[in-house]
Amino acid sequence: MTSPLSLPLDLPLPALLLALALLIVLLIVTLLSAKRARREPATYPYVARAALFTPAERAFLRQLEAALQGQPYRVFGKVRLSDLVSVKGGLAPSERQRARNRIAAKHVDFALCDPHSARILCAIELDDKTHARPERRARDAFVERALAAAGVPLLRFPVQPSPCASALREAVAALPHETAPRRQGR
Repeated sequence: MTSPLSLPLDLPLPALLLALALLIVLLIVTLLSAKRARREPATYPYVARAALFTPAERAFLRQLEAALQGQPYRVFGKVRLSDLVSVKGGLAPSERQRARNRIAAKHVDFALCDPHSARILCAIELDDKTHARPERRARDAFVERALAAAGVPLLRFPVQPSPCASALREAVAALPHETAPRRQGR
């Protein structure tokens, strides 16, 4: 006589092993699916921005393009710092990664390049009232030092009052004709 709590063990051993194997596979698949679902969101939480540039940046860009019209320059906007400078060789891997991380999430407002070679001539930053904040001053100082170390000139202009066309032309004309030696490749 069997007790009400006992399991029927009269199934053949191969059937029990197969059932156990299927149960283990099902458990693994469930765990992997749950892990993947946590990593890959079902939806993308993004919306389009209204414009690439702020009103002040758009106004400055129009002035800069008008001031440089007919001159051999090309203006690019919202350029990542890591597209303007790279980490020098000879560093330990951890030191190199730390240096990359410091420039990874930073950008400058504009970059001025040679239209034929895309050689970087200078970076341009607009300084609005947010640049007076301590954390922003620290960020600006870092960007300035990183660009200087790489030999990339930096031009800074206040948002208000906007510089006139002649002031923009003079600032660009004062740039060194040949900047620091560049790494080959990009």
